[in-house]
Amino acid sequence: MKNLCLTVLLFGASVHADILQVPTQYKTIQLAIDSATTGDAVHISSGTYYEKIDLLGKAIQVIGIDGPDVTTVDASGLNGSVVTCMQNEGPNTIIAGLTLTGGTGTVHPVWKTLQGGGVIAYLASPTIQNCIILENQAEFAGGMWAQEYTGSIQNVIFKSNEATYPVTGASGGLYLWNSTALVTDCTFETNTCIGAGAALKCKTSPTGLGGSLFRDCTFSQNQAPTSGGAVFVHRATPTFESCSFNNNNADEAGGAFSIFATQASLINCTFTNNSSGIYGGAIRVLSAGLILENCSLITNTAPQYGAGIAVIGESNAATCTLSGCAIQDNTSDLGGALFHVGIASSDIDSTIICGNGSDPIVGEWVDLGGNTLASSCTNFCSGDIDADGRVNVSDILDLIADFGPCNGIDSCFSDLNDDGEVNVSDILILIGNWGECQ
Repeated sequence: MKNLCLTVLLFGASVHADILQVPTQYKTIQLAIDSATTGDAVHISSGTYYEKIDLLGKAIQVIGIDGPDVTTVDASGLNGSVVTCMQNEGPNTIIAGLTLTGGTGTVHPVWKTLQGGGVIAYLASPTIQNCIILENQAEFAGGMWAQEYTGSIQNVIFKSNEATYPVTGASGGLYLWNSTALVTDCTFETNTCIGAGAALKCKTSPTGLGGSLFRDCTFSQNQAPTSGGAVFVHRATPTFESCSFNNNNADEAGGAFSIFATQASLINCTFTNNSSGIYGGAIRVLSAGLILENCSLITNTAPQYGAGIAVIGESNAATCTLSGCAIQDNTSDLGGALFHVGIASSDIDSTIICGNGSDPIVGEWVDLGGNTLASSCTNFCSGDIDADGRVNVSDILDLIADFGPCNGIDSCFSDLNDDGEVNVSDILILIGNWGECQ
């Protein structure tokens, strides 16, 4: 990662900001923090510092001036979080340019479980920039626990962190509880948990806030034993913009992304080579609502159903809205692109759905027009109206059901010659292509 350039801002002419040097002036980072006052900057030279640090509610900057690749705070064997912010730290408390490793979490004041191996931000909103949060563990949130957090996390790598609480332990990487964070240019890689959401969990209490924004983030090779190989969302309402989800896995459902009992949005995101052990290879929507705009879901897998998206309506209805998306070459026994079960449906427009097996969409969906449905993404098979790879009786029945002028609303898949009407000409085209698609 790039080295940092520090600009010290003076808040008024009467305020003097000091630079406290570690280790030349102060042997440890904590000694420098203890001596710092509002507006000061603690500059840490390259090296490994075996300690835990507490920001003590101070609006100061704690910066590895040579960058995180060569500046490490290692709390191994010290029984706690590497960085503690539990005294109402705000955005002017800045932690930057450090690798944080070896943390085991801090006891939560209410729940008495270990939270935030790398960072605990409890009722606090420090700014975290240009850091690597590496190989930490805690019962909840191996990487970072953020509660009532409204700050920003920028250019941070969450790597190989672990949540260890049996059954429900969640988020090896980052756990946002009742938080509205701005998370940009972050990488979540090879994080694990025992519960759901190995890289990230966004959750709120029934009356809490949780409208975090994730922009330009990458989620790769995270692993959960239940659902949400990378991300699990419960009651929170996050938005993900221009994020990529690659090679994540969940043993049960939602190989990359799982959402329950809430609503969320995915905009310009990509899901590639994610997998689950049962259903929802890329995404599971469980009694929730999910909006996808200009997203692509490509070569995801689930052995049973819904390799692209599984939409499951159990306690409440589940809905999925797709616009301008591409769902291509996903593999499941049923519903390679989308699978709906229970009180579940999708509204789809301007979306390419191709190469998703013989039953690409299972369950209720509404065709809002401009869609392409095909059995192959490379060889178009005219007459294969249901995209099962064969032109046969089922396609004839679909065509007859659509006979007459196209309604101008749906995609009019049976209009094989694109003349705006399903008629005898289309029947002749279909019969001319009878049999297996080539």
